[in-house]
Amino acid sequence: MNIKINIFRTNSEEWSVKAYASIVFDDKFKVTGISIRENSRGNLFVSMPSYRSNEIKSDGKQAYRQFCHPVTKEFNKELSEVILRAYREGYDEMGYDSGTDQLSFYIKINPLSESSGNVEALVTVIFNRKFAVNGIRIVNGANGKFIAMPSQKKSNAGAGDEYVDVCYPVTKAFREMLYENILNALNSEVSEK
Repeated sequence: MNIKINIFRTNSEEWSVKAYASIVFDDKFKVTGISIRENSRGNLFVSMPSYRSNEIKSDGKQAYRQFCHPVTKEFNKELSEVILRAYREGYDEMGYDSGTDQLSFYIKINPLSESSGNVEALVTVIFNRKFAVNGIRIVNGANGKFIAMPSQKKSNAGAGDEYVDVCYPVTKAFREMLYENILNALNSEVSEK
């Protein structure tokens, strides 16, 4: 699987976020909103895109959940090291191969009850048994079912708020194949019950 990394540096020396990164798997699926941060001891680390959940941690602070993340410790270490290397060495774009396998995926479906509104199921897609994308929704819309990728609200000065996908298929062909597989997995899940 080929992984392309793009680095977008921030201009603030006072802020803990030093840069943002995006990754693209095999020119088919993109993940944005990855941050390169500096902790209080001056060490850099990679933080996957996350959102504030409704949960409260045991220390009384708000809990955050990741939209997507490496599944294994090995891949987490590998991906973090490559992103940090690209940042430290001044690259704006860098590619590398993570094994010889082409992009593959499997799908986990979590059907929701009827009281969940128009969201029929939550979906997790796991790429190459290495990277999970959570929070994909199957929505019953006015024109039928559609797939909604994880998104975050962004404020645009003077233009109001908009939702921007955090992770998404890059090509039309891969989007159609992924969405078809998600809907087929939902149909299989529902017919088994």
